[in-house]
Amino acid sequence: CGGLSLAIHGFAIATLDIDVLIRAESLEKAYEVGAENGYDIRGLDISLKERAVEIRRVSKINDNGEVLSLDLLLVTPQVEDVWETRETVNFLGRKLRVARRFDKNEASSGQTAGFGGYCEARRR
Repeated sequence: CGGLSLAIHGFAIATLDIDVLIRAESLEKAYEVGAENGYDIRGLDISLKERAVEIRRVSKINDNGEVLSLDLLLVTPQVEDVWETRETVNFLGRKLRVARRFDKNEASSGQTAGFGGYCEARRR
């Protein structure tokens, strides 16, 4: 989900974090890339919805003293559909993979229940 993905689909929201959906085997590499960009403060592991959503948070403090967080959301069986149905979009001249927009019928059928529920909770 994430603010960037939502904005690409026409739902602009203000966030101070970055959400990245990754496979668990990419976690160490994601930590390395994060650290190269100043995200070197590791938070506690976060589990939501009976481990359907697993988040590993790393943060940094910017020049204004604000905490900026990078949330690494692990692909779990409950959100595999979000990973498998990602879209490729052009963003600022680069290709970017984002969560695709599900319509109301798909969301109400439970097709995206794991991740969709998380996104809905984040919007409230």
